[in-house]
Amino acid sequence: MGRIKLLWQAVRGPFLVASGIPVLLGTAIAYGQRGEVGLLRFVLALCGCLLLHAGANAANNYYDWLLGADGLKPAGSLSGGSSLLATGQLTPRGLRRLYRFLYFLAFLCGLTISFQVGLLALFIGMLGLLLGHGYTAPPASFSYRGWGEVVTGITFGPLTVLGAYYTQMARLDWQPLLASIPIGLLITAVLYINEFPDHHTDRLAGKRNWVVSTGGKAIGIYQALIILALLASMPLLFSASPWILVPYTAITLFGLQMAWQGRHALLCKDLLLRVQAKTIVIYSLTGLLLCAIYLQV
Repeated sequence: MGRIKLLWQAVRGPFLVASGIPVLLGTAIAYGQRGEVGLLRFVLALCGCLLLHAGANAANNYYDWLLGADGLKPAGSLSGGSSLLATGQLTPRGLRRLYRFLYFLAFLCGLTISFQVGLLALFIGMLGLLLGHGYTAPPASFSYRGWGEVVTGITFGPLTVLGAYYTQMARLDWQPLLASIPIGLLITAVLYINEFPDHHTDRLAGKRNWVVSTGGKAIGIYQALIILALLASMPLLFSASPWILVPYTAITLFGLQMAWQGRHALLCKDLLLRVQAKTIVIYSLTGLLLCAIYLQV
């Protein structure tokens, strides 16, 4: 395996889109209000969030190994751990150095932004680091204590959207907070549906996530998250251009069909994989549609 591919797997590269969407949304809201954005600050915010997310993923791999969870389940594209340490493809020291380096680069991005808009930007970034790192790392270990889903929803929802908005406007506002709610709910749905294939091994590893706590049967929580996200996005349409209604209706129907499919997903591995992929798609499409609303395109 090439070195680049190995590092990409260590940071769970395909999932980094999760942190890019809320940055785009917060920036779009700022543009809609002011009519311009600071391009350098946007690039720094995007890079900082991607680096934080990549570092947290690498740290989660490291602490899953340290806590005995890594190696219990096979690596997968949409769920499961990377098993890089368990298989000897990376050393613990190398993975630890990787996530610390990524955190350092993210800190530099946040520090540069804070010189331009204020220290609150750095505080928001540091809070994101603590929440992301503590997802698996002791003493917090949110994912082992039943708080992982909540922390993920807050981090990729309100915290990141507000942080990206503050980067541009140097103030906070209610609009990015409202817009972040459907994003937070959908990313929680992404995490929740991805926990189902691993609930047996997560239980053995001592992870008390929502799927483990409910015995791996509560697909209704997933359906509720999807429907609540669709409902939370509806008030945002009042100021949208009429053409937005067409893709929004399509996304809504797609989301409802996906929630219905979720009822049967636990009975079929291939169907569950499709629902996992579709959840990531609807998260991304909803985020981009919300960006279009605020950009008034």
